[in-house]
Amino acid sequence: MQSVTIETDKPQDVGRSRKCLRCKRPVVEGVSICGACNQAGLPTPSASQFHGTLAVILIVLVLGAALIAPRVLGGPSGQSGFKAQVVDQFKQSPDALTAVVQVQNSGNNSAHGNCRVIAESESGGVLATAQVPTPEIGPGEIVPVQAQLNTSEIPKSMRATCR
Repeated sequence: MQSVTIETDKPQDVGRSRKCLRCKRPVVEGVSICGACNQAGLPTPSASQFHGTLAVILIVLVLGAALIAPRVLGGPSGQSGFKAQVVDQFKQSPDALTAVVQVQNSGNNSAHGNCRVIAESESGGVLATAQVPTPEIGPGEIVPVQAQLNTSEIPKSMRATCR
């Protein structure tokens, strides 16, 4: 393959020469990609088309990141769209305790939650914990969820958090 080099001896072209968009070699006015980079002789985009395309790509990337970031990063730590409260507890067997947790979705969309139930001893230590997923809960709805904790002791207090 031969490369095509366009030379000009016009003084006005030398001052207004451009560079190839790919390799930065000098090219004449109206040419955006040099012959070495465009060996197939395909029509090349104008500089404004090239820069416009780059601007559109950059805008799409920034908007995409702005839309995805809140979902990936979530809200501030410790805050969620769920409120949870232990409303009942009973012994299922000598070694197991069942806690009934009321979970309210205080957000604007239906969502699934994940609740952590903690049983605390008289001294304030943790007797047992359990993780339990919730079904899909609509905005403003309250759903009871049961969590099984493996403990033979009766806890002094129980608390639940859901995210």
